[in-house]
Amino acid sequence: MKKKFIAVSVLICALALGSTTLTSCVDDNESASVTAIRDAKAQQLTSLANYQQAQADAEKIIAEAEAAIRNAEAQAKQIENESASVDLEIKKATLATDIEAAKAKAEANLMIQQAALAQAKAELLKVEDAVDLATKAKINNLIAAADAIMNGGTYTLYGTGINYDPNTGDPTWAYATEKTVNINPDESLIGTSGSQQVGLKYQLINKKADKVNAEYDLTDTKLKIAEFVRKEKIKLAVDQALLAEYQKYSNTDKETAEKAANEAKAQLNGLQETLDQAIATEKAEATKIANAHTAISATEVEKFFENTDNNNKYGENGSTPVIAREYPKAETVTVTFDDGTIGDATPDYTWDGTYTPIYNGSGDLIGYNKNTNRAKEQIIVDEEALAAEVTKAARDLDVAQTNYDAAVKVQTEGLKDAALVKDAPGYQAWDFNNDSGLDLTTATYKDLKDATAAAQKAYDKEATQANRNALDRAEEDEATYVAYFDVDDTALEAAKEAKATVDALNTLLTGDAFKAYTTVYEAYIATHDANVASATATLKAQHNYDVQDDLATTLANVAAGYTDWAEEINTKEKAINNAEKNIANMTDNGTTTGGYTEASRQAYIDALDVEIARLEKEISIKQAQYDSYMSQVEALINGEETPEVPETPEEGGEETPAE
Repeated sequence: MKKKFIAVSVLICALALGSTTLTSCVDDNESASVTAIRDAKAQQLTSLANYQQAQADAEKIIAEAEAAIRNAEAQAKQIENESASVDLEIKKATLATDIEAAKAKAEANLMIQQAALAQAKAELLKVEDAVDLATKAKINNLIAAADAIMNGGTYTLYGTGINYDPNTGDPTWAYATEKTVNINPDESLIGTSGSQQVGLKYQLINKKADKVNAEYDLTDTKLKIAEFVRKEKIKLAVDQALLAEYQKYSNTDKETAEKAANEAKAQLNGLQETLDQAIATEKAEATKIANAHTAISATEVEKFFENTDNNNKYGENGSTPVIAREYPKAETVTVTFDDGTIGDATPDYTWDGTYTPIYNGSGDLIGYNKNTNRAKEQIIVDEEALAAEVTKAARDLDVAQTNYDAAVKVQTEGLKDAALVKDAPGYQAWDFNNDSGLDLTTATYKDLKDATAAAQKAYDKEATQANRNALDRAEEDEATYVAYFDVDDTALEAAKEAKATVDALNTLLTGDAFKAYTTVYEAYIATHDANVASATATLKAQHNYDVQDDLATTLANVAAGYTDWAEEINTKEKAINNAEKNIANMTDNGTTTGGYTEASRQAYIDALDVEIARLEKEISIKQAQYDSYMSQVEALINGEETPEVPETPEEGGEETPAE
């Protein structure tokens, strides 16, 4: 139990209570030392608040970066069911840029904010008079501990050790302990290494960004594998159809094999005629595609962007782009052949409607190749960017006109008789000959003209070389003064020309010319789509001919004894088995070994989830420690009991920086 002592001053006050009039023995006037302590404490609390605000601002920067990544993640989920891999790639590239921009912005802002945090910390440590030296030491060490957790660094843990009797095991005495703790920047909350952000919270931002990109890659891999599998299934179906034909025959009867070969070859003639007719029909319709292709290039809009200067400035990759180009999207057209196998008749918008003939080694025409060109990508106007260019050009002209008008006004004022020579823009006394001896600090434009008139009068009276020189020099002085006020209209004319160009571009991209372009472009797409029917007929005819030609060749080989049915059947069965294996193990680069599978992409995402969970847990532990240390700082400044420090697996709750 603590003993209580009553001070003498208190006893005097108590005795005073016996008098009739109660008087106070407390001095209402606060001593200077008490005032100084109160002011110092207030200043320290203010510094603490500033330090905590600087930390809150850093947290806000991190929160903004995480919000940008969450937004990208939300957009990723919206396009998971996109049907075209090329669309996904375009959107992935756009959002990947957004994510990198958010990360770069956060990194730059955090570097700035950490400087503010360091300044706030310095201000907090500078306030010394609010507490005694022991408390000040505790506060400084707590701030060091909080700062180490936040940014990386070193602080001291204080504790108590107990000595035990080696014989009895009983505690004998206690002693003070201390341990230096170092936290690396990459183990802190927002630490840096050089100019790089390496703290746990920035690591978390990176991992979340990696996960968004990984989810895009997973979707893209699914789409690519699906396309490769679709093509592989087409080959599989053809091989299955041929296998069914081969199994109808046997190698036991050569005469039967020869008869079958002749029958198969005879059927080729009719199939060739059907194929030739289908090709002829498609070639006749190809003129429409060629004309539609040419018509797009003939529009005013395409002609404008075919100009290199125009495209370099306003095109999709120009210095100030006002358009984008959108790749034409074709609906997949699947064709079912007569034998039940399938093919692909999807419109190829890169075909320009022309052909190149194919000849064999003997010079015989054996077919045609369709010539491809860069697909006509539709021009999409960026209305906001175009409007911004129109506004900029108008404002540039306004400024140029204002500057020009101001220069003209200065010229008008400067060429008045009463205008002072020394007030001319760019005036220098040594620019003038001043043979007449004018005081140029008070001389006017009229004085210069009068000097010229006097020189002219002298020359007219006596045309000597000296008078001529004096007249020439006086005229030079007058011309020098007038030249000070020359008005340069170069900027104004350039602004007018730029505005005229932008206005013309605005009219081109918003008026009748663009409507005409849109109509022609839609006709181009429609012409390609209309060609699907003739392309399908050609595809079917080509398939029927190829299967029959393969069968006829095989039957002829069997009949000639080059091979046997068992070998042909075995070859096709191997091809079918290989196709089925490819389908089962397909990766996103069209092979079974070189690319990513859906499972490998998902495994990476799962690993990222584990790492994100680990970082979030570690951040929560360190954030709790940081908050506790700062609460202790505030409590010590206010003279209160310090709160408990959260226990951590590393520290076991036995020691605190302030003990």
